[in-house]
Amino acid sequence: MSIIDKMKKSLSASVSSDKKNKTLKADTVSDTKKIPATTSPAPASTKPVTGINRILFQPLVSEKAAHDQTLGKYTFVVEPNATKVQIKQAIKTVYDITPTAVHVSHMQGKSVRFGRHLGKRRDWKKAIVTLPKGKHIDIHAGV
Repeated sequence: MSIIDKMKKSLSASVSSDKKNKTLKADTVSDTKKIPATTSPAPASTKPVTGINRILFQPLVSEKAAHDQTLGKYTFVVEPNATKVQIKQAIKTVYDITPTAVHVSHMQGKSVRFGRHLGKRRDWKKAIVTLPKGKHIDIHAGV
């Protein structure tokens, strides 16, 4: 028996079990409530990810970034088209802290080789956010 035959068999078994479950649900419903068996729950989130969620990608974890955290400076990988004002607003909404300064630098992707083929990693943008004295962000929570 080939792998494709096994996949077809498991797919048909799952479809038939779904049909059985739907008929059982329809049979157990009382006559006063007519609920069609084909109803499915609404998706959790139908709207696309926009706004602040697309500005901050992730905190940058490196030795230099860890040293700068002791000075109150936090480094993030951000959207390449993001401005300093947008980054400042994103930090304020996500962490509830208004930064005192935001420094931005464009990082060039490194040239790489895959066997005899040459390639290039993606360019990215780095933001160094300075927070007021006494404020901090817990980036390494759960690590």
